[in-house]
Amino acid sequence: MAFWITSRIFQENLTNTVGVIVLVCVKSTSVLHADLDAEIRQLPYAEGAGFDPERGCLPGTRTNFLNAISSWVNDPESSQVLLLFGQAGTGKSSIAHEMAHRFKAVNRLTTFFSFEHGKSPYLFFTTLTRDLCDRYPAFKKVLKNAIKNNTSVLNARAYSNLFHCLLRDPLKKLHFIGPIFIIIDALDESGDFHLQSFLATRLSELPSNFRI
Repeated sequence: MAFWITSRIFQENLTNTVGVIVLVCVKSTSVLHADLDAEIRQLPYAEGAGFDPERGCLPGTRTNFLNAISSWVNDPESSQVLLLFGQAGTGKSSIAHEMAHRFKAVNRLTTFFSFEHGKSPYLFFTTLTRDLCDRYPAFKKVLKNAIKNNTSVLNARAYSNLFHCLLRDPLKKLHFIGPIFIIIDALDESGDFHLQSFLATRLSELPSNFRI
């Protein structure tokens, strides 16, 4: 009915109605983008899961090890995923926080996510999505298009849905210059072996310049 009424008015007063039609279209598009922005902001964000600038390695310690990690991040031919293994208390988290501090200082850290203090595992996916939106406007634009007809994903909790719809599929449409550096700390403390297995098998589906 709305389109029929608009067409009839257009026939009666061409000049005035053109202005009205354009105004309505622009307003509708703006409202749609505002709604999608609001939807993205409602994605759960893991407060307190970021890195602590007070934690890290003592000055002058582990320099060779830290430099090797930096080289891995910057090498376009390196593998996407680097795992740190070690007994509890051997300093894995200190290294993670130190690397986060160094790359944050030069504005090259995308996300730091720590599973300490019982963070819900699904929050990793939604937090990374929001961080990518904040850092890369092009990703946010592509994500809006992806969720426009699939807003139910914003309330999803299944890892596969979150990974595919919020991360993998939108990222396929983009090309990034330079490494996208993501740090996951204390993954074993998530207590979710399904998440650990999922990440181990699916992270390779992200763009080749992601370093995790």
